[in-house]
Order: sequence, then C-alpha cells, then structure tokens
Amino acid sequence: MRSINPSVSLPYWDYTIDHDIPQPFESVLWTPCYFGENNDTVQSGPFSFFYGAHGAVISRDLAKTINDTRLISKRDIELLKDFCDFNDITTSAVESKDSHVLEHNLESLHDSVHDYIGGDMGVVENSAYDPVFWFHHAFIDYIWESFREHQIEKSLNDIGRRFVKLQGPEDAMFGYGHLKNIDGLWLNWTKQFYIYEPQPSCGSTCSGKYLYCEDGNRCLTSTKEKCIGTESNPVRVLREVKDVDSLIPKLPCEAGTELKGLIGDGRTRDTSKAECERILKKQENVEDVDHVVINEYRSSNDGGKNFGFVVLGAVLMLPVVIGTYCYLRRKHHF
Repeated sequence: MRSINPSVSLPYWDYTIDHDIPQPFESVLWTPCYFGENNDTVQSGPFSFFYGAHGAVISRDLAKTINDTRLISKRDIELLKDFCDFNDITTSAVESKDSHVLEHNLESLHDSVHDYIGGDMGVVENSAYDPVFWFHHAFIDYIWESFREHQIEKSLNDIGRRFVKLQGPEDAMFGYGHLKNIDGLWLNWTKQFYIYEPQPSCGSTCSGKYLYCEDGNRCLTSTKEKCIGTESNPVRVLREVKDVDSLIPKLPCEAGTELKGLIGDGRTRDTSKAECERILKKQENVEDVDHVVINEYRSSNDGGKNFGFVVLGAVLMLPVVIGTYCYLRRKHHF
C-alpha cells in the first residue's frame, strides 16, 4: 500500500485518555463523529450498518454491568515496565491467581477491552467484524513495542525462549510460514518499515477539537456533547434499503467464546457521574500503593534468586574453608 501511498497508516485507539474521564462510555468516540453507538446496533457514524456476525449489523454493549471489565490505563502500561521479561507480562502470568500478576498480563489487559465494549467485540468469533477491533489491536501493538523499548534501554537480551507448543521462538509464524516467531523481535521492523506516533500528552500533542489537558499534565478526551454538526452528513449505508428488522441478530452475540479480562472498577453506564468521579479519584489515590506492592513482589522474587546464589556460593566455598583450616592447624599445631 505504501508503494502507492506513502502516507498510509494504521490508527490506534489510546483508551488511556478515555479511562481517565469519569465516564469512559460517554467519550466522544461513541458518537457519529467516530465509532457510532456504544450500547446498540451501530446505526450512525462511518461504520453505520456494517455487517457483523450472523448476517446482522455490528452491535456494542459498553460497561453494561458492574461485573464487566475496564479500559487499560496509563498505570497499567507503566506497571508492565516494572518487569523485564516477556515471561512476566504474557500468558505464563495467567497461571497465577494473584490479582497483581493478572494486572501485568498483557493478554488479560487485552481481553478486558474486548469485554468492556461487549456486543460483537466481546466474542472471539465475532470481534473482528467491528472496526474498533483494529483500533484496539493497533494500540496493543503500541504497548508491546513500548515494553520492547524498555527492554532495549535496560540492555536486556530476552528472546522469549520459554516453551509454548507451536509458539516457540523457532516455530513458524502463523500465517507467515517464511518467518519464525523470533523474527518478530527484529529491530529493523520499527527502524526501517514503520514507527509509532507517541501517545497524546500535555505540552505537545494533546490538542485539537476533542482533546484537552487537565491539571496541566493529564490529556483527556471530550465527551459526547462535543460531537456536533453531524446530522447533515450523509450516512454510509451498506444496504440498499435500511431494514430495521434485520438489525436483530439471527443468533445471540453470546453464541461464541467470550473474552474475559480483569474485574471492572464499578463505572458502569448506569452509574451516576458523581459516583464515577468518586471511583476514579479513589483509583488515583491508590496508584502509589500499588507500585509499592509490585516492587515488593519483585524484590521477594529477586531475594529468592539471590538466596539461591548465596547457598550455592556457600557450598562451593566449603571445601576451600575446610582445606584452609586443616592447613593452618598443621602449620601452627593448634
């Protein structure tokens, strides 16, 4: 594509700036200006009346209940960078029931966004029908690359050699048989072929019609009322005639494999704005405490490793100590 149009790019959805507003489901994204409806079949915006699973129009069901998950936050991304190896942030972390471990599992974070949006996005077999799927995965790629850059800064040499069936470093990359999985770590991908735009931030890129800075250091997205002037825009319709009856799925969206991520934070679409603000404020107050817990978790693991080295060193030194003692005893007759 770039041989024809060098400006072609894949946009990502930075949901951290939606997470940090009291009611993320009220973001301007869920209007005709961007993605369309957030708790219905999509009948407005650039993706209106797109076909989804089972021959029905794509649908969404954001923040439906208190048991639903949440969007990824800036804290989540920074938490990943508290660790060093792929092993610490990928599927191996799922084996632990420790909530702190799950929070630094990129797979769990990824699943959380699917589950938060619901509808087609909440079911594995249906999710790619919703264009939001591609915006979401482009940002997961951004987070992955941020972690890799963190590894490079720390001069780490991690090639993910923990064995996973058919997903080891020397196995063929699924869909790209001429490549191995380890080829995905080739640094030239992001040096010669593509780069990532940094996340919007205050003082540089937090600008435009729908972004603003709060407290001088938090870039946030506007809410739905900012989307105006779209009524006269032509609606993109993929059907010759709008047929409202056919918007009802022939099979329920739940007919498939559900994606389940982390437990939600209680900010559902039925929660008042005041209560959502209280929940968000509470989250901000406990962030520092969480970092302390994670650092203690890492220190305990490092302590275990260091203990192993101390014991090994003591065992190896024991013959030397005994030999020295015997030599001195013979020499000085004590």
